[in-house]
Amino acid sequence: MLDLLKVAPQMEEMIAAKAGTGREIGEAIAEADRRLLEAAGSVVKTHRSIWLEKPDTAHPLPEAPPEHIVLATDGSQIDASRHEAAFCSLVNIGSVFLVYGTGERPQMASIPLLLHRPDDLFVDYDGKKAPLVDKLLAARRTIEEVREMTRLIRMARERNLPAVALIDGPLIFWMFAEEPKDFRATILSALMEMLDAAQQSGVPVAGYISDPSAREIIEVLEFEPVKEGLFAEERPSLAKISDAALFHRRLKPGERSALFRGTSPVLNAYGGHRICFTYLRVEREIVRLEVPQWVAGQKELLDRVHAIACDQAQKGKGYPPALTEAHERAVVRGAERDRFFGMVENAFIKNGLPLRWSAKSAAKKRASV
Repeated sequence: MLDLLKVAPQMEEMIAAKAGTGREIGEAIAEADRRLLEAAGSVVKTHRSIWLEKPDTAHPLPEAPPEHIVLATDGSQIDASRHEAAFCSLVNIGSVFLVYGTGERPQMASIPLLLHRPDDLFVDYDGKKAPLVDKLLAARRTIEEVREMTRLIRMARERNLPAVALIDGPLIFWMFAEEPKDFRATILSALMEMLDAAQQSGVPVAGYISDPSAREIIEVLEFEPVKEGLFAEERPSLAKISDAALFHRRLKPGERSALFRGTSPVLNAYGGHRICFTYLRVEREIVRLEVPQWVAGQKELLDRVHAIACDQAQKGKGYPPALTEAHERAVVRGAERDRFFGMVENAFIKNGLPLRWSAKSAAKKRASV
């Protein structure tokens, strides 16, 4: 049980500390802005990012096409547990196909996938068989999200309307960079198939990252030369700010920043789909948009992503309704998880199969002291 009375004095201490850093952060943002202006026009490179245009560029908001399609997917999961009656997992995919300007009804679905076969529940990982739980199940969920997006993109290709595919999160799969090569290749293979389909269909794909914490541009600016007569330690530190803080200062609502090219090591496996990124200011926040280089290189496609991403944020009062609807159809809440395992138990009983729970699970099912 949480004792909130004991939390209260610690909360006051936290608020005082946050208030004390406000001025320091403001000075850091101003310093980052000054360094960005000094760096404009030069090519500054780190191990993670590079300018593709003047870094102080601000692109105005293009007009969104009156009739267009927005695609979105999201996913959730129920991990297998040795404490339940059966060792099985479930992946649930939310799928959204929205058509604007034509009066058509949206196509939205929840697509569950029950994983119960040995080949599903145990996968090759780093030279051995590993149970499909935690991050391994999350990777399988990612693959299923990408496969569903591939299907939606092929549906959109049949329509004579401009479309944008929004991914909730990054297109740079940096979270898999340190995974074993074969395991990583399986995930990236699904992603490359989706990006191939998108390029062939003329449907730009964008990773939409709300409230990003990335610091690629700040890290570049931390290495900017110190002005003559000034020592490095005399400059405000940039350690506590992110790219979003900098571009919130620089951009007006609707504007996006210059394009930058990601150079995460995982992108070496992307072939012709290397990822670029830009920052967009929407109503309440800075959003990071990640797009393949073939989108970044075509003004019409990049403007379409810019305009529709901003339009979606406005329609959703700060966050795209396409992504919200995909999430709502994907999410598995605690009560639904309990009902799912209840269905498993009932199926076992109906078919005369023995039920076995761990002592921990059995204790939770009966009244306690």
